[in-house]
Amino acid sequence: MKNFIRKSCLLLLLVTLVLIGTEKSANAQIYTGGTTGVSYNNGYVVELAPLIGYKYQIFSSGFSPFFSYLESQKKYSFGGRAFSDITFYKDIFAHAEIEVSNVEKIRNNIKTREWILAMPLGGGYKYKISDGVYAYGMILYNVLQTSDSQTKNPIIRGGITYQP
Repeated sequence: MKNFIRKSCLLLLLVTLVLIGTEKSANAQIYTGGTTGVSYNNGYVVELAPLIGYKYQIFSSGFSPFFSYLESQKKYSFGGRAFSDITFYKDIFAHAEIEVSNVEKIRNNIKTREWILAMPLGGGYKYKISDGVYAYGMILYNVLQTSDSQTKNPIIRGGITYQP
């Protein structure tokens, strides 16, 4: 599984670097933003996740570290996501990501922390607020969902990005 994570993240990074290195067009751009949200998942989940990405025409990819807190279990997790989006009609997009998160588990009455792999897939919509500022919302489904996963399907996420 660690090999799969490494290869997937390296492939996404390689595609992004190739696009950055070969494109001189005004259509290519680096963007920033993030997610901050509260959701309900057997208790409240609070998440903070800044992001940085690269957009070229209808394709974008990037990275987002995150920190989340599950109120009902008084547990937190942290990790990172590598993601890709493809806009296929106006502001509607398909989204795929690979996420690794470090979560607290209790095994044999001993608290430990474990790395959990997730692969949320889905789609979303972005809405232009002003020049370069977009709000977005997504509905995702984790195809690698297990009993150890901190979030349950479906995953609803939203945020704001700035794309100059």
